[in-house]
Amino acid sequence: MNALDYRKALWLSILLLTMGVGVRHGVAQAPAQPPTDWSAIRGVNYIPSYARGSREIWEKYDHAVVDRELGYAAGLGLNSIRVFLHFRAYRHNPEKFLASFGDFLKLCARHRLTVLPILFDSCGTDPRADAVDMTSEAAYRKFLADPALPQEAKKRMEQVYGEYALGRGKSVLVPVGKTTPVDIFIWRWWSPSPGFGWLTEAHWPELERYAHAVVSGFSNNPQIVAWEVMNEPGVVMDRRAEMSPAQVEARLMKFLAHFCPFVKARSSGKPITIGAEGNMDRVRNTEPYVDVISLHCYSPAPALTKYLEDGRRFAQEKGKPVMLTECLANTNNWLIIYGEERLSTDAGQLEHYRQILPILVESRLGWYSWGFIAGNLFGAFVDIINPSGYRRPAAMYLEQVMKGEVGTRH
Repeated sequence: MNALDYRKALWLSILLLTMGVGVRHGVAQAPAQPPTDWSAIRGVNYIPSYARGSREIWEKYDHAVVDRELGYAAGLGLNSIRVFLHFRAYRHNPEKFLASFGDFLKLCARHRLTVLPILFDSCGTDPRADAVDMTSEAAYRKFLADPALPQEAKKRMEQVYGEYALGRGKSVLVPVGKTTPVDIFIWRWWSPSPGFGWLTEAHWPELERYAHAVVSGFSNNPQIVAWEVMNEPGVVMDRRAEMSPAQVEARLMKFLAHFCPFVKARSSGKPITIGAEGNMDRVRNTEPYVDVISLHCYSPAPALTKYLEDGRRFAQEKGKPVMLTECLANTNNWLIIYGEERLSTDAGQLEHYRQILPILVESRLGWYSWGFIAGNLFGAFVDIINPSGYRRPAAMYLEQVMKGEVGTRH
């Protein structure tokens, strides 16, 4: 090192020390943050109104819209945001993706919101290069006429999506290609990250570059409370027909066994978690890999109460904190989208919130609700605020509860 380089390094070290930042292994380390009070989290899952899925959050990132809508969350009295990142958005343009996520964190800081980012996600269907947009009614009839589609799949489609595709949702556009699964009716443009076919070891190096860039680049940001390595691992729509459930599970668990410690090693001490898809079996088999146990539940009040009790008991046995990272949406069955007309009305949604929100508050667990900004995402009937800022009655009730203006029991 020459004299000029030495002086530069010396001044950098002094600057970092005066800022309260230490240097370890040549990487700037932020001051230690106080432990998160997981029971105090009152958050929401956020997909901006312009996005049709998690990938478009970042490929169409809009600073002004995100700023305004995060302000709506803060205005409700919420204090945290759970947000889906996306490998394919990063792969398409790494610089833009990282810059957009950095801006997102700054906006969350402005609105005093912490962040739970999700690195990978099993939900959704892989985009097909040959897909064309068609109405749900046309897609439904196309699937029924497809000789290659098994009768069992057609029967299930009729039971789950028939009323929607031939009724209220018949004009809704969906992208359909030759190999598109029938569940496109709900997922539409929501694509998995990275997709089941990408979970094999051959793709790990590229996925590692993505995870390393994001986690190492942002773990020192004080807004981030934890890293969610994967959302709902077992919700796999695009598995190959010849693969058995055991083979699918083996691939998922091998992926998690590799990437959980990979993320943890780069997280600067931030905890990691996995969003379990609504059953205790997934909670149990992913528990060894996580620092914080995450539950998902959209069940009616009695089943929700039991599930939270089971989850809390299991977490106590393992000596780990637990939180609910998806809940509150006014639906009993996500697959039958728009199928519950009563619950989708203002009155039905408010009644649902009056039943479920007290259970969440009195559980003394932290939680992230699902249902926020109405926009282009599937299942808009669960949303509580329009992009203009207009609040449905459930939003006003939520704000009153969050700000202690009303009790939760009526």
